[in-house]
Amino acid sequence: MNKKLLFSIILVVLLLTPTTLMADTTESCPCGIVPNYIETVTVSSDESTTTSTNVLESGVTYLLEASGTYRFANWGDYGIADAEYSNRIASSYGPGWVLGDDVFPPTYPAHSLDININGSNVDWGDYNPEHVYKILFSGKGNTVDFSIYDSHYGDNSGNLTVDIYECVDETAPVVTINSPTDGSFVSGTVEIFGSIIEENELSHYNIAIYPGDADFMDFSKRLEYKTEYLSSDFANKLIYKWDTTTYDDGEYLIRLAARDCAGNRDLSGDPYIGGDDSQHVITVFVDSDNDGILGENDYSQKQFQMFQLKN
Repeated sequence: MNKKLLFSIILVVLLLTPTTLMADTTESCPCGIVPNYIETVTVSSDESTTTSTNVLESGVTYLLEASGTYRFANWGDYGIADAEYSNRIASSYGPGWVLGDDVFPPTYPAHSLDININGSNVDWGDYNPEHVYKILFSGKGNTVDFSIYDSHYGDNSGNLTVDIYECVDETAPVVTINSPTDGSFVSGTVEIFGSIIEENELSHYNIAIYPGDADFMDFSKRLEYKTEYLSSDFANKLIYKWDTTTYDDGEYLIRLAARDCAGNRDLSGDPYIGGDDSQHVITVFVDSDNDGILGENDYSQKQFQMFQLKN
């Protein structure tokens, strides 16, 4: 077949084929963290490199949002590019908005016309007709360079922008055991209710039962426990049912603790207050016959008397 005829057929097929690229609006700071705006970098379409004013701290996650379009060729309504895609319909390079890699014929270098970071190409995601793209970027303790990669800058005009946001969550969840209350006598199956306040996204909570004289930070001392993974906080929710009928009368500890999705847990407050930090510990007394007396166990009775003296 004649090469010119083959080329014409391929070009017609490309022009008639609708694009299936969809907008990607899902990228954001992890764990529901609200992004904190840092600065806006203007990236020129010429051969220059623009450096961020701020140092992106090592190990910190940042959200980079590239937006806008610029002109890379004088093709009327075409010859326009954004951070990842270019519109070449007026030429032989393909239909509508395409990746730099997808040009036809492939005379341009891969990733042409994209925004590069520190001299390297990045994947800005699926095509967005609003020409806004978001990626997560890990800081390296340096400023960041942005540039547009092209093989010919002479006919370029305009610029793009990159907004830099910091993804930082330093707020830990706050927990409270609502019921039973500290110092309560309990028997049978005890329903434990708790509350957790979390500003962004929760990871999990742990509810545990300990002997009354145990170190509640020594997890090997737990008599029983449950870890529940969920994203939302809650108020006065039933979080555990404890069957006390298998235990001797006496003193026990109930501990509720939580972490958020970013791994934050604050243990700096008073664990016995509740609503003070990420853990709350209460003391309860198992009273199997529910008569307010801990039975014939003198040790248990003494422990209860000591608790009364402390409180």
